[in-house]
Amino acid sequence: MQAARGDMGPNPPPATLMASRREFIEKRNELAKRFMRAIFDANDEYAKAPEKMTPLIAEWSGQDENIVKQAQERMNPTTRLTHAQAERWWGSIGKAMIERGELSPKLRPFSDLFDLSLQPLST
Repeated sequence: MQAARGDMGPNPPPATLMASRREFIEKRNELAKRFMRAIFDANDEYAKAPEKMTPLIAEWSGQDENIVKQAQERMNPTTRLTHAQAERWWGSIGKAMIERGELSPKLRPFSDLFDLSLQPLST
């Protein structure tokens, strides 16, 4: 499956997802919100000028800049996930993970797996 081929539709989900324990979000909700705000501010800066982020990503990841640039052409390194993208992810990757026994078939995607409530809804 490759987003660049259109396998995930015209607006593919991001290549990076974040996870947290529900208990942490409940107990430290304001901290979680501030963290997510910082992530989305970084997403916005990336969207304005991805080429300026190439050296930063290369330094952070320890990868050669040319490799990072090639990867940027094929994937979306941001973390914003729409409900429709989450449904698409669940319908392909999630279902495959269930078939392989990596996820329980009892999981319900939006009550058990995806919590999009901390995402800013603008942009």
